[in-house]
Formats: sequence, C-alpha cells, structure tokens
Amino acid sequence: MNLQNFLSDLRITVATSSFIHILVERANEVLGSQTWVNVVFILRAAGLLVTLIMIYLVIFVVIKTNLIPQKLLPLKIVLNRPNKTKDSGFVSRMNEIKRRIERKNPDEDRLAVLAASQLLESGLAKLGQKKPLFRENIESIPYWSSVTPDKIFSAYNTRTKLVHNPNERVSHEEAEEAVETFEKAIRDLGVI
Repeated sequence: MNLQNFLSDLRITVATSSFIHILVERANEVLGSQTWVNVVFILRAAGLLVTLIMIYLVIFVVIKTNLIPQKLLPLKIVLNRPNKTKDSGFVSRMNEIKRRIERKNPDEDRLAVLAASQLLESGLAKLGQKKPLFRENIESIPYWSSVTPDKIFSAYNTRTKLVHNPNERVSHEEAEEAVETFEKAIRDLGVI
C-alpha cells in the first residue's frame, strides 16, 4: 500500500509528461495485481528453501569431511547412531560371550572378556568411532546411560591386563563384572 501511495504522489508531481504518466499507471497496475503478489511470494519461498538446503549441505560436508573433528565428534556420533533395532550379529555374539562366562572356567573367562571388549569396539566402529578405547574417547561419547566411562575404562583395563600378560589370571567375579560392563555399554550404543 505504501508503494501505491508513493506512486500516486509521483504521478501528481510528474504529471507534466504524458509518457511518465503512462509508465506510472502501468507500474501501479502491475504492482497492485494479485499476480505480482504471487510472484513475490514464490520468490521468497524459493529463496528460503535454497537457504535451508545450503545450510544443511554445509553442516553435512563439515561433519562428513571431519573438518573440525574434536568439536563435532559428539554430534557426528549422534547423527550416525543406528536405529534402536537390534543387530542380530551383535546379539548372537553377546549371547555366546554370556555362555562362556557362565562356564566359570578361567580360560573361558579370559576369552569372554576379550570378546566383549572386541564387541564394544565393533559397536563403536559401527557408529564411526574408530579410535582406540582411551579414556578421552570413551568420555567424548555423549550417550552412556547405564554405565559410566570410568566403569568402561576399568573393564578395559582388565582386558588390557589379560592381553599384555598372558599368564595373568583374573577372578571369575572380576571377569564377570567386566563382561557385564561391556554389555551395558554395548546396549547404550543401541546395537543390541
């Protein structure tokens, strides 16, 4: 409406020339028509859509190219997190680990701890976390709910003790606790 008032004022002040008068009348007709309003609306909607697509693409490229790895790691993990559907391979491997630990045999306990640790690492790799299980990497994962990073690290230390000292024995309770901790961590990841 302000544009029409402006054009009307312009028409009054420049009424000396008939050519300008005709141009002002035509501009008033075009700018006041419903077609012009529809064109402006479509252009605004298209501009908004293009802007949103560009923002999405920039975020996607930054995350996928790992340009800012440490700052965006929690976001990357959350975005790459699988659905809460169970992965049958992980479920069957976890069931085998539980059967091993139930045998209460020191060799089976050792294998169960090692297999559970490997299963956690596989679950993390499925989420895009390919770094070793160091404290900083475990703490950077944002969705531990049933287990703390300290408990995971403690279970991982049990695993490390078994790997680096082949003659080392751990108690059945310690092995059982480590396997249980790894299982809780794997459940928190959503793969079982």
